Amino acid sequence: MPSLRKEDTVNCWEYKNCPEEVFSICPAYPNSGSVCYRITGVKCLEGNAECASVDEQVAYCGRCNFYAQIARRAGYEVI
Repeated sequence: MPSLRKEDTVNCWEYKNCPEEVFSICPAYPNSGSVCYRITGVKCLEGNAECASVDEQVAYCGRCNFYAQIARRAGYEVI
């Protein structure tokens, strides 16, 4: 299965056009923007969705276009 190279990815806040006042307080910022789905407590939907638990994170990220793009590029089948 192919792996993603850092230079092949963008940060989630860039992809989703998050305003600085949101991404600057998100736990994925500044080092985990390409793997935000691994970070509990991310602030999505312009700060309106905060996933506090792993279960919330899995449910939310499963519906996220950014996550789907990353998963496809890594060779995973996205339903």
